[in-house]
Amino acid sequence: MERLYPKNAWLTPSELFKPYYSYSLANFMVNQMENTNAKQLRIVEIGPGTGTNADSILEYLKNYHLDLYKSCSYTLVEISPGLALECEALMLKKHSQLYNLDQIQIFNQSIFDFKVKESKHCFVIGLEILDNMPHDRLYMNKETGRFDQQAVISMERDGETTEERLSESRVDISDALTLEFLKLYESMPQLDHIALTHKIKFSGVIKRLKDLIDQVRFKEAMVNNVYAPTATLGLFKHVNRLIPNHQIILADFDCFLTSTSYGELKGINQPIITNKLEGPTKWQEYDTYLIERGAADICFPSDFQFLQHAYESITNKPASVYKN
Repeated sequence: MERLYPKNAWLTPSELFKPYYSYSLANFMVNQMENTNAKQLRIVEIGPGTGTNADSILEYLKNYHLDLYKSCSYTLVEISPGLALECEALMLKKHSQLYNLDQIQIFNQSIFDFKVKESKHCFVIGLEILDNMPHDRLYMNKETGRFDQQAVISMERDGETTEERLSESRVDISDALTLEFLKLYESMPQLDHIALTHKIKFSGVIKRLKDLIDQVRFKEAMVNNVYAPTATLGLFKHVNRLIPNHQIILADFDCFLTSTSYGELKGINQPIITNKLEGPTKWQEYDTYLIERGAADICFPSDFQFLQHAYESITNKPASVYKN
């Protein structure tokens, strides 16, 4: 795996385990189509990057389900101009017939600016996008025991060096999406002893030890603030409005190991702030997010139990969580 890693960049599971990771997704979607009676496979992929996952999915269809390959519709929504161009080049090289027939379409924009509606059954894929979604940091009032303030980041530029200076302040919570998060957060169903045992069994020994250490070291700070995945809630709403007859597939990390002491970051669902260095296993970590924009990646772990509850509440669709 070390030999695969490029300098100053991360690789996704679909790149590391190409093509089998994406083959499993394609096989899942084909099997799901039997339950929906859908005749055409429609896919919208959010954040496809260079198109590795899309290429492998289409390759699987071409090799094992040629009829579905010839009739499929694959839409890729990529916010990065450079990655969108790389994705386009790959689709032209490997699947030119579908691309020239507009069965493959690439939109260089944010998914929140994507406005193409689809009434028929459609799969929506998002691989490793949740960890980079914006979060809101909410603080609890110790007297009331309720979250009533959120962090606001302000930026100023040094007049001489043009260097960015970021600072944080707190304001009362008034944003509708943040208030909706709090309602969902407070209405999370309690796990019974069977579900709790299952969660402990499959959450991993390292993660359980890490959570225990964090609770001991940062008990007060962990409780009095939470990083809320408000943008992900907005994503659920947006997808449900555009594609009401959708099935969504999301894959991401539920835990990050870190060598920092968290510092200002410590809180429920705290992120890691990293900068990938040249070595395949080398990176720099920060204990604050108040650094110059673009200097590092901010990655949040995903609480899939909460996201399952939120998705079901927002869309009225059932959801399942799988961990390997």
